[in-house]
Amino acid sequence: MPKLKSCLLIMGVTIVVAAEGFIQPKGGIAIPIKLNKDKADRGSEKIAWNIGFEWGGIFDNRVGFGGSFDMYWQKTVYDSLLPDTSVQFDRYTIDREHKRFLFPLNAFFFIDPIPEVIVHPVIRGAFGPAMMIYVDKKYDDGSNDAEYTDPSGVYWGFTGRVGGDMHVNFGPESSIFFGFEYQWAALNRKEWRKNIYYHQDMQGPVFRIGFRFI
Repeated sequence: MPKLKSCLLIMGVTIVVAAEGFIQPKGGIAIPIKLNKDKADRGSEKIAWNIGFEWGGIFDNRVGFGGSFDMYWQKTVYDSLLPDTSVQFDRYTIDREHKRFLFPLNAFFFIDPIPEVIVHPVIRGAFGPAMMIYVDKKYDDGSNDAEYTDPSGVYWGFTGRVGGDMHVNFGPESSIFFGFEYQWAALNRKEWRKNIYYHQDMQGPVFRIGFRFI
């Protein structure tokens, strides 16, 4: 067993030393399926915006690995129309807002089978822990809602993604990419000193664009 561990360690160090480093700034949108089933009123955003950064190494220009850090933010607004005689404007009040800020920290790998071609596909996968800050803001005193419990707080869980990118080389060590992933994200929180649990499902498709610099 010690010899096996030593061999694995040597192999890992060899791969890291032989790999070329790269960075990938990126951005895009996610479409959480659960949130889109929510019949929110006008003005609600059904997507989560995303910015992120990836870094790592490429071995033999075909297999890559590394880490990524992302931030997703999404807001849902519930409003009520008010009567108005004007035909030019809508009057409404905001009754409630939900805000979500998701921070995944993932390890990922990818396979780039034909990097020498100007336009080439890349297959990728990622997995890691995540934290979400959830804010539920009500614009009334809640006196008529005896069953209401506040789901606001910090949620913890994991995210996983699988998908692919299409890279377009514009130099020997740089490319722009357009990608699609499917994300699994389940976050949970327990209310302090109460037997009340909250679960937020953020899974859904993700569309992304970014740059790779080696």
